[in-house]
Amino acid sequence: MKALVFGGSGLVGRELLALLSADMFFSEIISAGRSVVHDLNDRIQQLTINMEALDTQPELFASDIVFCCLGTTIGKAGSKEAFELVDLHYVSRIAQMAAAQGVACMAVISSMGADPTSYNFYLRTKGRMEQAVCATHIPHIIIARPGLLRGKRNEFRFAEKTAAMLLPLIEWMMIGSLKNYRSINAIEVAAALIQAGKERHNQIIRTHELKLLAKKYLSA
Repeated sequence: MKALVFGGSGLVGRELLALLSADMFFSEIISAGRSVVHDLNDRIQQLTINMEALDTQPELFASDIVFCCLGTTIGKAGSKEAFELVDLHYVSRIAQMAAAQGVACMAVISSMGADPTSYNFYLRTKGRMEQAVCATHIPHIIIARPGLLRGKRNEFRFAEKTAAMLLPLIEWMMIGSLKNYRSINAIEVAAALIQAGKERHNQIIRTHELKLLAKKYLSA
């Protein structure tokens, strides 16, 4: 199986590429992005691309599955418009190109609480992104909605760092549907995406289910 990964330089993307490189189920792995990802396994082919010119690169999407791990913050992007460009428009265009080229499966990372009608700009943008991806009618669409992501980022995010320190103190009280708002390690999200991609189910996967899928994949 041939896999195409967008966002390989990010928190989940790095874990995803590491897992894919060790998984012989995937015969070819391509990491496509605007920046170079260092220390990649030799099995991974890295392509530096212009996200504004995806229309000129249809051959890039000759893959069986597309993993999209793109994501930023308003602070890092610099404005709401710049955030939307990455988290909504780039992801939507990737899905459209994948559909046009006959990709059978796409897995994308969203967020718990994603809702196109939300008053929260971040969650509304994620909800609109999910709508756009689903509108392409790719045969198998997997949407991961993790809670707070844990892992070593390349940049410091004060709010996330603080939340990651405080959440473990109260997570034991988060039961029932609240389990989906618990934090989750980036490698668990990556492993769950691969397992879901192999199973080819159309599904929205929340934190609790992500952890179960990750356990299934990592224990195999």
